[in-house]
Amino acid sequence: MARKSIVNMSQLPTTSGITMSNPLTVTTTGVSREFYELGSADSVCFYYDITATAGGGTFQLALTERDPATGVFLTQTDLPAFASESGNVANVRTPTASTLWVPQGECYQLTWTLTTMTSCTFSVVAILNNSGG
Repeated sequence: MARKSIVNMSQLPTTSGITMSNPLTVTTTGVSREFYELGSADSVCFYYDITATAGGGTFQLALTERDPATGVFLTQTDLPAFASESGNVANVRTPTASTLWVPQGECYQLTWTLTTMTSCTFSVVAILNNSGG
C-alpha cells in the first residue's frame, strides 16, 4: 500500500522539534536544515507559498544535493526548479503533476536567495510518495 508523508522544508538548521508548516521570515540569503528523508522517497513534489515580501526585487528557492564524497551541497541538473518570485504566491507546485521528481541522492537542502528584496515570508512542504515495497 502506498503512503505519503509531509516534510516541512522551511526549517532553519537551528530549528529544534518538528513543525508542519510554519511560515519562515528571512532577511538574508540562507539554507534550511539537511533533509535525509527525501532520499528514501519513491517520488517527491513540493508546494510553496509566499505570504509577504518587502523591498521589491526577487526571491529564489533552490534544492541542493549533498555530494557524499565531499559533504558539499551542489545544484544538480535533475533537481526540481523553483520559479523566481517577486511577490506573493499561493499553492505553487513543482514539479508539475505529470513529472514527479525521483530523488537520487542521500541528503538535500533548500536554499533561498533574496535579490534586492529586504524580507520574505514563505513556507515550503514536500510530499514524499513511498510505495511501501
